Amino acid sequence: MSTIDFDFQIPPFSATASQILAEINSPDVQVSQLIKLIECEPTIGSQVLRMANSPVYGCRREISTIGHAIVILGFRTVAQQAIAAATGVVFNSANDECGDARRQTYRESLSVATTGRVLSHHLRIANPDEAFLSGVMHDIGKLVLFQHAGSTYTEMLSEHPDGRTSDREIAHFGVSHPGLGKACGLKWGLPYTINKAIETHHDSVCELDSPLSQVVVMANYVARRWQIGFGLEAEIPVHADIEERIGDVDAASIRDEIADQFAAVEEICLGQAS
Repeated sequence: MSTIDFDFQIPPFSATASQILAEINSPDVQVSQLIKLIECEPTIGSQVLRMANSPVYGCRREISTIGHAIVILGFRTVAQQAIAAATGVVFNSANDECGDARRQTYRESLSVATTGRVLSHHLRIANPDEAFLSGVMHDIGKLVLFQHAGSTYTEMLSEHPDGRTSDREIAHFGVSHPGLGKACGLKWGLPYTINKAIETHHDSVCELDSPLSQVVVMANYVARRWQIGFGLEAEIPVHADIEERIGDVDAASIRDEIADQFAAVEEICLGQAS
């Protein structure tokens, strides 16, 4: 592939999601305002409630309203799930030649999100819900490349099942999907730690100071290695530094937990079971 001129535009984010981000970043946050924002967006609100009642949270009683969800799960958890739901809308907003690739990228992002949430809980590093949102967001830069490079970028992804396309992207487009993802996050008003996790999700875990960034890198590897949400034909090389960090947990048990939670998340967000 030869280098092409690449003038990208960052896709718009949901107005509701932008307001939710502004609300949770405000020192004078209003729970009542968050409830109104989520309830006025049926797609986001229904997904938040389905997620709240899923095995991901394991609530014993049914959660029937956004207000109830906030009482049971907490303000930030519900807000982050609402933002994650809005991200899914962005992934599925375009009807073009890359539709299948977009959908698979979203599926993989949900897998990394679920894996990150479980790993952060068991390893006790980073906030599990922030890990989930970061996982959903980590490949958002690919949407910009789908939009502007179409089948050319889809072909590039198919040639690199391990997901490490950054060097090819820079050589061909002059920019990488982690860099574009960070640009999206900055424009949308995502927190610094999440933007950093997006930007560094292909870095070595040993080089990262942020626990959230470390979790996203580990989750990206583990989800691919265990082929949860990834239809991989190629073997993923072992990363000894990551294997060492997760070595103290029961891998078989965690793998089952991730698979069960991912099945629920996939059904909620994509309308199908794995």
